[in-house]
Amino acid sequence: MYLDLKENKPHGTKDDPFSMYHIWNNGRPFQIPVHWHDELEIIYVKSGLLTVSISGESYTGKSGEAFVVSPGSLHSVSYTHLTLP
Repeated sequence: MYLDLKENKPHGTKDDPFSMYHIWNNGRPFQIPVHWHDELEIIYVKSGLLTVSISGESYTGKSGEAFVVSPGSLHSVSYTHLTLP
């Protein structure tokens, strides 16, 4: 496993191993870099489009879709809004 890519941030507590994070897109590109952790992760797309990479495969999620990332899987999340002339 890629030890240097392990996310060491605690998620929840021993008695309540659950955390929820919200990313609000204000129209700017963002990226959560490649990482892994011991916890299961569920990524839900509330609106818009999101690119999720899991174990080297890239997926585009749209409003209402979700991704499940298994513990130990390398993954990243990004959003890039392209405006064409």
